[in-house]
Amino acid sequence: MSAPVVDASMGEVFGLDIEKQAANLILDEFNQNINKIITRDLFDTDRFEWVDLRTIQSTQESCNKIIESIIEHGVGFKNIITNARIANCLQDSSYFHISAYNSNVRPSGADIYEIGSICGIKIWIDPYMRYDDDRMVMFNEVSINIEDVKGVIVNEATFTPRIRLEHKLDYRLGDTKVIYVIESESSPGWLKVKQLNRDLKINKILDEKE
Repeated sequence: MSAPVVDASMGEVFGLDIEKQAANLILDEFNQNINKIITRDLFDTDRFEWVDLRTIQSTQESCNKIIESIIEHGVGFKNIITNARIANCLQDSSYFHISAYNSNVRPSGADIYEIGSICGIKIWIDPYMRYDDDRMVMFNEVSINIEDVKGVIVNEATFTPRIRLEHKLDYRLGDTKVIYVIESESSPGWLKVKQLNRDLKINKILDEKE
């Protein structure tokens, strides 16, 4: 996983004669949109685990339980994406190794960025994930291929010209698995876990009847 997917050092951008600052803004938005698409699909999996923190009062004990879940279920995975809240918890663990270039500040123009690792698994923060999002997604490599990128000036009904980037996007994801961090029965992931477990039981019953 690497971001951004397009290098801002390229000179003229997609055949458009525009200022460098404007070009960087376009590239940032382009990269953000691509990464949002890929991240959404990474989380879209029926492979999941969950760590139950509902009866735990201590913040440190909660962090330890999350780390234990990562170590147990993260075998074979190289990366984890989560939000800043869960990532901050992970950084309090002695198992966490900070990235050599990490400054705890989001890099300028960056979308998803690496902060460190746990037992060889890189930890990435998605700054666009909601604060109360209780998911972590584990995955390996993501192959991205972007072709035929071109800029088009679009005049809309507002009479304000817009630059639209047209492109062909192809990407491949390997195996993924989501870990839900359940802090209470009102946690967003709790209903999702119950739904997924219900679906698995129904599918098993249907398979047995065939």
